[in-house]
Amino acid sequence: MIRAGPEATLSADSVRAAATDARGRLLAAVELLRGRSADALEAQLAEAAGSLLLIATDREPPHAWLPMVLVELSGALRDLQDAAPAHPELEGIAETVAHTMATLYPIWKQLQAEDRDAPAMPLTRKRRRSGATGDPPDTPQRRAAERLEVSAHVGFQTESNFFTGCSEDLSAAGLFIATYATLNVGTELTVSMVLPDGHQVTASGRVAWVREPRDRAELSPGVGVRFDALTPDDEAAIVGFMRRRPPSFYDI
Repeated sequence: MIRAGPEATLSADSVRAAATDARGRLLAAVELLRGRSADALEAQLAEAAGSLLLIATDREPPHAWLPMVLVELSGALRDLQDAAPAHPELEGIAETVAHTMATLYPIWKQLQAEDRDAPAMPLTRKRRRSGATGDPPDTPQRRAAERLEVSAHVGFQTESNFFTGCSEDLSAAGLFIATYATLNVGTELTVSMVLPDGHQVTASGRVAWVREPRDRAELSPGVGVRFDALTPDDEAAIVGFMRRRPPSFYDI
């Protein structure tokens, strides 16, 4: 999902559509869990799906319910990741939950930006440490006027992947995002993503290179986003992900 910066507002229709789509994915995951002796996980995902139904049908405001949905999904994703080494069949369900979080988290951040009275989200899976280096993209110092916001889906079976530069010291130099959106080199972005372990990353960067659809027919088109800065927590989470999925290389 690529959209304009913070000056753009979310329509009620777009929030309802996102909630409906996310609910459908969660219900499919619940069905896959049936019969696997995972009652607690089923209950967590079913509860999150029920909350999304309230949002999708305008029975409850998203500001009040999205935080709880994300908390439920974060806990479920943690449990799925813990169980996946012994039960590889759960990997696909974990991917579904991570994808759902990657869709909902940027929506929550936008809603929060539009309403200063919105409650804080009590996610426990990701806390920024005080004194962390780098300027978080949601602070007042952000240069947001010309920056686009991107929600990236990163997982073990997705075409989007992290890359390292041949001359870079930083092991998590950037992210390739598979997309048909037209973006120019130099475009400033704020990238939001949820890694498969539930860690939420929001990082500023810019388009370093572009792969056009005609470049190589067997490869997906997209853009390479070079990170401006990462907090220690975010860099550690990305490096941990890359230990399980080796990054690609690109000379930047």
